[in-house]
Amino acid sequence: MILLALLLLTFVSWIYWIFAYWCVRAFFRHPQVVAPDFYPPVSILKPVKGLDPQAYENFLTFVHQNYPEFEILFGVLDADDPAVPVIERLQEEFSESNIRLIIADPLGTNPKVSILHHLVKEARYEVLAISDSDMRVTPDYLSRVVAPLANPETGW
Repeated sequence: MILLALLLLTFVSWIYWIFAYWCVRAFFRHPQVVAPDFYPPVSILKPVKGLDPQAYENFLTFVHQNYPEFEILFGVLDADDPAVPVIERLQEEFSESNIRLIIADPLGTNPKVSILHHLVKEARYEVLAISDSDMRVTPDYLSRVVAPLANPETGW
């Protein structure tokens, strides 16, 4: 009886893995076709609390995007947050870039949502890219993230 149950569970797990493999293959079989001239302006929203390891290097990858028009909005709840000097250093070193620091007032019980609420209100562009402070990206990040929006079947 136990052997039969184990065989049945093994069989079910194999069915699951075969289905998962099929789904992944189907997903990658249809490469996304993107209009080469589709580059709507983007507001990158980065809620920050404290200092992650290699924060400057992580933030820097967002500054160095191969994308025509974007802004980066960093948000903190406290002007004394340890990330503030790092963000100000970015603003100083890359003054030609559109980097802003927003000190958000707390709203509700979720600090990240509170910061995002303020960042959305300050964003200049309709397309928003939200990322955590510990993310590090490649120079084509914005192009790849925004690309699906060129498809009219993708919701705005």
